[in-house]
Amino acid sequence: MISLVVPVYNVKKYINEFLDSVINQTYQDFEAVLVDDGSNDGTEAVLDEYAAKCEKLRVIHKQNEGVVRTWKRGIVEAKGDYLAFADPDDILETDMLEVLNNLMTESGADLVISGITRLENGKLVSMPADTRNLPEGLYTGDGLKEIKSSLFGNTENRNDFFFFFRWNKLFKKELLIKNLDFTDDRVKFGDDVCMCASAIYDCEKLYYSHKPLYIYRIRDDSLTTVNFNASEIDNAELLLESVFKMLKAKNGYNSFVSFNYTAYHICHLIKKIVNDNRKKSIKKQNLKKLKSCKTVHQYSLKNSKPYISRNRRLAIKLLKSPFFSFLTLIKDKL
Repeated sequence: MISLVVPVYNVKKYINEFLDSVINQTYQDFEAVLVDDGSNDGTEAVLDEYAAKCEKLRVIHKQNEGVVRTWKRGIVEAKGDYLAFADPDDILETDMLEVLNNLMTESGADLVISGITRLENGKLVSMPADTRNLPEGLYTGDGLKEIKSSLFGNTENRNDFFFFFRWNKLFKKELLIKNLDFTDDRVKFGDDVCMCASAIYDCEKLYYSHKPLYIYRIRDDSLTTVNFNASEIDNAELLLESVFKMLKAKNGYNSFVSFNYTAYHICHLIKKIVNDNRKKSIKKQNLKKLKSCKTVHQYSLKNSKPYISRNRRLAIKLLKSPFFSFLTLIKDKL
């Protein structure tokens, strides 16, 4: 049986469409574990209404504790041997669970990764499973070893890392249960990096499909699209700490990963700050906060030189300088 784990919080606008896509799955040997993280906008009532009509929906209401504790609770409560995930503002293709189950069963894989469709401004755009255009098929042995060695990039091909989405995958439950502690409960976004990466490191057979099975909705009010919040700096530091702890345990930590992945997050924060719609004084204030954080303060430009791109190096160099406010003028070049 597949357990579909869904962390839920205040998504009344989208929850009906999502739940309809769940109960209309062509594959019916599943349960949906809907973990409500203290919703108070009416979402909680909709969950109960649907669960009363469909026995496959199991609702767990709890106090608000954040997304990590919410999906962890779902994993622990899940009864299935296989776990899939979804966010309640997105949509499942009707055959998503059926295709994932068939690929898992026929290939004998421990983990299946599928393609996704992005829904933005009413338009659907199909995308590969992650950032790499890997050929479809089953990966074992040396082929899987190569994927694992470059999950976060490597010095040989300079590839960037995967984007680790939990919701376009089917996992053997055991891959996740034993790795729960790698993700800090305080992480608010980027929280699926450790859970997905640790599962890939531990799996022995991985099936990679480009078939889009999951529709990811781009929201104007999502954490990744709203104006910059200073708490994102703390989040990035917690995430990096969790990721590096996991990588060291999985023997995936090295200088390239350390400098390149950290540089990515620093530059992502710089870009979000300078693209903020608010006035320049606020951008300057946020850049100052970023400059003073532990991650930036301890980042060695000298030692990172062989591992990061010229643009990232220049952006971090300027951030660490007395002239960091000039970053607000060059947003189009970041």
